[in-house]
Amino acid sequence: EADPDKEIRLAIVGRPNVGKSSLVNHLLREERAIVSDIPGTTRDAVDTQLRTDKDGNFILTDTAGLRRRSRVRESIEFYSYLRALAAVERSDVCLIMLDATEGVTAQDTKVAGLVNEQGKGAIFVVNKWDINRSWEESATAKNPGDYWRRLIAERFSFMAWAPVLFISARTGAGTGRILPLVREVWRNSIRHVPTGVLNTVISEAQALTPAPQDKGKRLNIRFATQVRQAPPTFVLFCRNAQVKHFSYERYIENQIRRNFDFRGTPIRIFFREQKRNE
Repeated sequence: EADPDKEIRLAIVGRPNVGKSSLVNHLLREERAIVSDIPGTTRDAVDTQLRTDKDGNFILTDTAGLRRRSRVRESIEFYSYLRALAAVERSDVCLIMLDATEGVTAQDTKVAGLVNEQGKGAIFVVNKWDINRSWEESATAKNPGDYWRRLIAERFSFMAWAPVLFISARTGAGTGRILPLVREVWRNSIRHVPTGVLNTVISEAQALTPAPQDKGKRLNIRFATQVRQAPPTFVLFCRNAQVKHFSYERYIENQIRRNFDFRGTPIRIFFREQKRNE
């Protein structure tokens, strides 16, 4: 069983020049990496151990900026890109850094998609908050936080479960909340739901809102179990699994999240046909 107090591997990812190394330097309180305004200064993925009295121990991985594939030309950048991918794969939690002065780009969504595909716990970290002015272009946003929460909800709808932090890596504002939240996300990612409790939630969800019929057939979930952690993965044994609709799958996920704390972690749900004699 996973140890909730383990040394957490934390990958800091994002496109070039978003402030990843500046954040690592602030967390470590040392100038380990060269920080400059030149995109891609940090060429490699570098691991650094961080020990804290309050929040436990971490291994921080500062990755080279994840670039669009079309720009990965030279061999040094190609291998840096591969190392960044490897850093995400071996991480427990990822900080997805965004630039408050530039808004959300297509590359930001690709970076987030990579983290999501790998099933990693994630936190959106909006950097350069002290010089943010992008929200002023919005006619409806009441304040910068409102603007950015709406923007993230719109552009990263596939990761609605990920919390958002606003920071300045330069001044340190807001950075004190990062490590406690990383620890919380990790613990949520290794949460195990007892089978009996899970089936009660699923049964109540079906009673409240039955699955829609399709050609006279209706999905009927007979039994559910959690088969792994990090990410939490559930198998639902059903009758008529072939008529499952994505909207009902989303409904079941929302019911699971409503009853159990999976903030900051993706969850995987698989629907499998249960044979008549099972």
